Amino acid sequence: MILVAALAASGGTLLVFYWAIAGRRSNVDRFSARMSTVADHGMASSLAESEMSRPLSQRVFKPLLERATALIVSRTPGERQRQMRLLVSAAG
Repeated sequence: MILVAALAASGGTLLVFYWAIAGRRSNVDRFSARMSTVADHGMASSLAESEMSRPLSQRVFKPLLERATALIVSRTPGERQRQMRLLVSAAG
């Protein structure tokens, strides 16, 4: 019970933090403008450079939040029942 409450609290904190970071859409606009100037001048942009120019929220926090959500969902009783049904049906 304490573990569930701790996971819910940490998930809520991550969610609030992600929303605060993701609300800054100006980074996306700056990235689009920068990429269009690179394309206009014919300069080659590396994949690593374009990846690192994405906002931190998209590179780190969004995948982290998705993994945490998947972990929490996989521990719910409904998901456990679904997994058990799959195992039983696979067994024959």
